[in-house]
Amino acid sequence: MMFEQTSSAPVGAEAVTPSKSVVIAVALAVTSQLPFWMLGLGLSMTRPLFSLDALLAVCVATRKPRLGVALLGLMWAVDGLQAASLVYHFASPLKFLAGAQYLSLLDVFPLIAWGQVLVFATCVGLALCGSRFLRTHGRGTLKWLVIAIASVVVLDLINGSSKMSGIGPEQLTTRTNVAGSPLMNAALTSWRTANGRGPVPVRFPSQVASYGAIKKFAADHPDSSVLVVIVESMGLPNSGPLQRWLAGSLVTPRIASTWEVVGGSEPFRGSTTYGELRVLCGLIGYYEAIGAADTSSCLPRQAREQGWRAIGLHGFGFNMFDRHDWWPKVGLLPTDVTPTANRKSERGCNDVFIGDCDSVVLDEAVKHADQPRTFAYALTLDTHLPLAHRGAEPDAALSALCEQAAVPSPSCLMVARLGSVLRSLENSLALSRNPPLVVVVGDHAPPFMSNSARASFSSTEVPLWVLRPRRH
Repeated sequence: MMFEQTSSAPVGAEAVTPSKSVVIAVALAVTSQLPFWMLGLGLSMTRPLFSLDALLAVCVATRKPRLGVALLGLMWAVDGLQAASLVYHFASPLKFLAGAQYLSLLDVFPLIAWGQVLVFATCVGLALCGSRFLRTHGRGTLKWLVIAIASVVVLDLINGSSKMSGIGPEQLTTRTNVAGSPLMNAALTSWRTANGRGPVPVRFPSQVASYGAIKKFAADHPDSSVLVVIVESMGLPNSGPLQRWLAGSLVTPRIASTWEVVGGSEPFRGSTTYGELRVLCGLIGYYEAIGAADTSSCLPRQAREQGWRAIGLHGFGFNMFDRHDWWPKVGLLPTDVTPTANRKSERGCNDVFIGDCDSVVLDEAVKHADQPRTFAYALTLDTHLPLAHRGAEPDAALSALCEQAAVPSPSCLMVARLGSVLRSLENSLALSRNPPLVVVVGDHAPPFMSNSARASFSSTEVPLWVLRPRRH
């Protein structure tokens, strides 16, 4: 009796040819990378071309479709978290994720990028459709996916990066890092941040000109006052004419008649709180790691020890990034600009961080600094991204400069808003009766997601102006 040969394939499964398996494998591999490739066409994505995490998730899906698709979603989340933490200058993905604890303080709706949500929703749909193929064709596709992963790794080795984290200085034969593991990178950077990577004294104080200028003036003039203003997202424009336009918003003839002005720039690293520690304490690192020994270098604390007042003003709540806790550690007394009961019900000058406008904060800071033996610190807010729909717009002169420098409209609008903040400060300073030392500096470059907008500003330097009163 003759027996027919039977197949081990599931009932109803289509016959899978090698060519069909290759096509399916390629389609799945592309789908696993597609959202970031699509977003990377116009947005800032510091990441490898291929995420090995996503490719491995697809391999799991060939045997366990539902588990594989769930893993793919998780890998996309980690990949996006890693990319976002770099865009917003955070020390690690976990530090960026920790910021979610403050979402209740914000109006988060303007933060939602609906186009990005649509891209990911589309790719999730493609992944789910792909899982249907995997139920019947997965076994034949797996070997081709493994071959694809091996090929990507070999290309990465040939390219010269061999840095699976996908971040950091590398010896590349091309400008593109071929392969990396966002999951491993997130784990490594978070581990490094959590293990002894807190604030340490700046090794090259001369590079932090703002800190050095404040320290020297306070020592030389123990009965004077100091005003420090850190301007949110005030990056250094790469265009020389735009740099001069921005400086002209602050350095006017009436300012120059009272203060000797020295302009320049200084290096930045990290997010806003990093910038605060850089200027106020000459430290680099994250505020959570501050210990008693670290704060000995902090200028507000030194000022208080010399009998000065040291106050800090901000247009938003001091609970944001725990300023109510660490500002006193460095010597600052958090001081409300206007009592909560007297605040108007207006949305303020920022759609997400709703609080006092910078013009109000700066005017109050100048009034405090007008008093002798006072260290007044003001952190601005209006220019935090996303920019409000209302506010200063580029005038004809600025628009012409932006057009000549090929600066896109979001960057030009940011320069206009920064100029508006500096003009508010100039107006307040012009009324000063006892001019203090004034230091005006940026915290970090504007964290634009757009490649073109981000490229309009230096990725390493922020503007700095030191206004030394001529009467000294």
